[in-house]
Amino acid sequence: MILKGRVHLTVVGYETVGHRGYAKLFRKKAQDLGVAAQLDWKESALAWREMLVCIRQADVGLSLVPVSTQDSNEKWMVGASNKPFEYLACGLALLVPDSAEWRQAYVNPGYGRACEAGDPRSIEKELLWFLEHPAEMRAMGERGRQRVLQEWNYETQFAPVLSRMEGGVK
Repeated sequence: MILKGRVHLTVVGYETVGHRGYAKLFRKKAQDLGVAAQLDWKESALAWREMLVCIRQADVGLSLVPVSTQDSNEKWMVGASNKPFEYLACGLALLVPDSAEWRQAYVNPGYGRACEAGDPRSIEKELLWFLEHPAEMRAMGERGRQRVLQEWNYETQFAPVLSRMEGGVK
């Protein structure tokens, strides 16, 4: 593994009802691969501010969900997941699944790169790219941060609704 010793993975969150035991399996796999020292799993549901502190200490935000799934919750994650927006708000470049929707939302505008989320070699290849191109990685994160500041935020998105409410519906 080329990335061994060069990448540290911090997982922030909790196991969902449908995935009980996943954290234990994940840590076991890291142990078996000899990379357990590079894994930090924060198992509690951290407060939002605490999570942002963790995110700001990172370089790349991973949002690797399955693209071929029958689970309707996972099918539409490109716009439903807060993760990419939180990463971008903190100035992180993204690594997202290689699908048309994820590419259109995050890769084509220059906020990150895509990989085959179920293929460790594909993930490794893209993480190596980030390691070898730190200036480009930071520029991607900054472009995304600017997009969040200018458009992808509640104030901007709800301004038309608030305007209509304040002006009265005619």
